[in-house]
Amino acid sequence: NIGDLTTDQIAEMDKRLAQISRTTNQYRPEIAEGLNVLVASGIDPSKALDYMTVIGRTATAEQAAIVDISRTAFSVADNLKVPIDDLSTAMNILAMSGKEGRFELKDMAQAFPSLTAGASMLGMKGTPAVASLGAALQVAMKGAGSASEAANNLENFIQKVTSPLAIKNFEESFGIDLKRVLLEAAEQGKDPILEVIDTMRVASGGDIFKVSEVFQDKQVLAFIKPMLQNLNEYVRIKNSALSADGIIDSDFNNMMTTTNEQWKQLRINMKELVFPH
Repeated sequence: NIGDLTTDQIAEMDKRLAQISRTTNQYRPEIAEGLNVLVASGIDPSKALDYMTVIGRTATAEQAAIVDISRTAFSVADNLKVPIDDLSTAMNILAMSGKEGRFELKDMAQAFPSLTAGASMLGMKGTPAVASLGAALQVAMKGAGSASEAANNLENFIQKVTSPLAIKNFEESFGIDLKRVLLEAAEQGKDPILEVIDTMRVASGGDIFKVSEVFQDKQVLAFIKPMLQNLNEYVRIKNSALSADGIIDSDFNNMMTTTNEQWKQLRINMKELVFPH
């Protein structure tokens, strides 16, 4: 009903679900639930099926909920304009970012839909934007007690950095046009998070009290402080993530050696290959 599918389309989808189930080691109901997220978001059902192999394997590899990964996939495609052909690259970037710190991919899956919406307003797009957000979350964890708190601190920074008060305070404290810094970053395809933090670092001389005059919000400062102290680490994690390749496949293969996934594989093969006959 959601996808307005015909009987023939449903029959064809049924065949593909069987193949995707075996390829991803995910049960059909779980795949269908993830598929429903994409279709309900406005993606054509046949195109949504193309996403599900990458989404399902990522969910198995990183032991994340397939629904969360589906929302992540939609958010990077819709908000950050990552093409479907680059979805696997985006997932590898997030997985690699998770290995570089304490903010794992399954945590990112829950935070990314709202984070990418704000990031797109800063002109962030493509796989570099995925790497920037992944790296920022790792550094944010250094100033937070939990993954949700770290994500909230980053989201607050993204929202407040374009506020009239922040722009006014930036001008008064540093004599710098923050709006121009953000616009130039977007025009030149630079990382706006890095540009703003680095500009503050140079202008303040690393004095957090001067930075606090610009951003007085506690949650924003909880993100800025670790970023000022770990800017080189942020760049390192981002570059490491951008060069990631085959991380999901490697993690998937590792998980398929576990008892839980092997038992699941047996049940899927029985259901898809044996029971129909």
